[in-house]
Order: sequence, then structure tokens, then C-alpha cells
Amino acid sequence: MTASPLLRRRLVAVVSMLCAIAGSAQARTVRKPHGRLTATTSTIAPEARVALPIVPGTDATVLSRPGPFAVGVRTVTIPGSAAEVWYPVVPGTNGTPATYDLKQWLPADAQKRLASTPGPMLATTALRGAAPAPGGPFPAVVFSHGFGGYRLQSSFLTIHLASWGFVVAAPDHQDRSLAAVLGGSFVFASKDIEDLRATVRALTDLNGSGDLAQRIDLAHLTAVGHSAGANAVLRWASADDSVRGVVALAGGAPSLLGAIAAGLQPALYMSGANDAIISAPSIAAAYAGSKAPKRLIALADSGHLAFSDICALARADGGLLGAAAKLGVSVPAALRTLGTDGCNPPNAPVEQAWPVIKLAVTAELRTVLGAGIPGFGLDQGTLDTLAAAGAVKSTFQIG
Repeated sequence: MTASPLLRRRLVAVVSMLCAIAGSAQARTVRKPHGRLTATTSTIAPEARVALPIVPGTDATVLSRPGPFAVGVRTVTIPGSAAEVWYPVVPGTNGTPATYDLKQWLPADAQKRLASTPGPMLATTALRGAAPAPGGPFPAVVFSHGFGGYRLQSSFLTIHLASWGFVVAAPDHQDRSLAAVLGGSFVFASKDIEDLRATVRALTDLNGSGDLAQRIDLAHLTAVGHSAGANAVLRWASADDSVRGVVALAGGAPSLLGAIAAGLQPALYMSGANDAIISAPSIAAAYAGSKAPKRLIALADSGHLAFSDICALARADGGLLGAAAKLGVSVPAALRTLGTDGCNPPNAPVEQAWPVIKLAVTAELRTVLGAGIPGFGLDQGTLDTLAAAGAVKSTFQIG
């Protein structure tokens, strides 16, 4: 599969645009936030009526480790695409861990040609089709993948959140997915927000019947996104105040695949100090321009893909794109830049960034929903404790 000159020019333009993003974010209109940034309770907050597990002990880093639930997973259809849904399961539940052949996210012609060829696999701990845990309802989180990504790209995080009592759903954004970018069919005017809304409708259907009926709390909906997905969830939240809070991972700059309207909800921004795609200063400027309740965490020794599984896949082949090239799929140089940023030295292995990301995102969503941890939580001291235990160093701001 050889990229046409037109496709190569478009991909170069994509990466050039991403690398050039800088400047301040648009000013944000202040509205009363749905949640507070100060932790208030370690139990279910009566005023919020959100069901999340009590955090045991006094170890501030506990949220970086798996939560009290096992995790189930199932795939649902949305118009023109699909979404993966992870949810809490009773510990000790029997089931088959879900494994994915990543060839399914290649262009259709490559999938057909490589149908009998072993491809890179993603093995997860989530149990396919397991019965959900009783109780809840569990608050919903929608995850939006980045440009050239796919719905499983950050399974380390989506599965982690489900272990802490969230129902997490991630759609494929077909018009800017890995298959679309490799196949040259991507479009800049992405319909990603339509995909996110369709995913909420799919969760609503699951909540209406079957074993997940009344297990999903859509009244306490939050959103997490990576790169272009970060901008998608910020734009979505700006247009829909049913989204209670937002986490922007390696994104948030105002000109990334669509302008960000005035923000409303509490937001956590996270950046990698070595990110050559969406720079840390660009994200810091977006954070500075936001007038909503906000936090910013910058990870040292980390690049753009620290917030995904991509660098950890098929390492022997040079990562996911290296595995694709080994299968005979043409990967333009411009896409290799986007698809490997953060995977190699001087960046730390992405697994050293994941404890910070897991803790920060879990703590942020709990706090926004009124179930934060009193006396400790997301602060510089907690991040320093993680760094002393082997995680990447990171810095914390709150505003």
C-alpha cells in the first residue's frame, strides 16, 4: 500500500499543523461548575448521589493502582462505527480476558490482504461479556482517541478507570482513525462530537435493558480525550453542560482540528515535556487562558504517546507502526513522526508515566463528581511520592 503524493502532502500538513500549534487559548466564559476541585468526602457524596468506592487507608498514591473491581468489556455499535465499553465486575469473576488483533484497525484492503497473517495483538485484563457488579449506578466516562488512533489506544487508562467504579466507553472516530489516516480517507472536519453523543445514546440503551440496566449513571457524565480527542471533549463539553468535567491529555490548544468554544466545566490538562506534536508550552497556554476551575500536570521525560498504549505495543518491531510496516503496510514518514513521539529515548518508558496518568485522571473525575479524598489527593506531594517509587517526575498547578 503506497501513499500517493497527495496523501503524503496531506500527512505532512497534518504533522506540521500539530507541531506548530502554540499560543494562548481562547478566553473561557465562567459558569457555575458542576464539581469542586477541593476534595470533600471519601464516601458517596449524598448531595452528588454518585456511587464510587470508598478509598481505603491513607496512601495518597492508591488511585494509581487497580481499584476494587475486576473489569468487564463488551463492544457496542454506533452509527457507522463501534465503541468499546468497560465496566465494574465482582472480583474473582470467571471469564476470558479480551484480546484484540490490531490488524482490524488497518485499512480494509490491508485487512483483506493480511487476513491470514499474524499481526500485533493487544492482550488486556478485561473480561469479555462478564456480568456487571451489582450496585451502582456507576458514573459514565466517554473517551475520545487521538488523530490516527483507535478506540483501544489507551486501554491502560480505560480499564483502570473501570476498576475504580466507572463505566467507560470509547468510540472509533472513523473519519480520523488509524485506518482513515493510513488509507488516505481522513477528513479534518471530524464528526467526533457526533460519535461521542452517539456513544452516550448507546450507553443509554444499555442502561435501559439487559444486565447493565440501571447500572450506568449518565447524570454524572465526564469525558477524557487524547490529542485531537482532548480538543473534541473540550468542544463537546462547551456545547453540552451535561458533561460534568473534562480531562485533556496532550491536547487543548485552541486550533487543533477545530476551535474550542468558551469552556464551562472543571478541566484537568496533562502534557508531556518532550511532546513534539502538541508542545507543553502550547498546553500551558491553553490552561492559562481557561477561566474554569482547572489543574495542569506536566510529565517530565514524556512525549505525545505517553497517554496511550501505542509505544508499548510490538516493541520488538519498533512499535505499532513498525509492526504495520513489517506487515507490508506503507507508513508515510509524516505519520511515523506522529505515531512514535514519546516512544524512544530520551523519553522514559511509557509505563513509568502511566501511574501518574492513572492517579491524576481517577482523582480528577472523583473530585469533579464530589467523591474526592479528604486530607490528601492530587497535589505535588502525591506526585513526588510516585516519582520516588519509579514513576516519571511531574509538576502540578491548580487555578
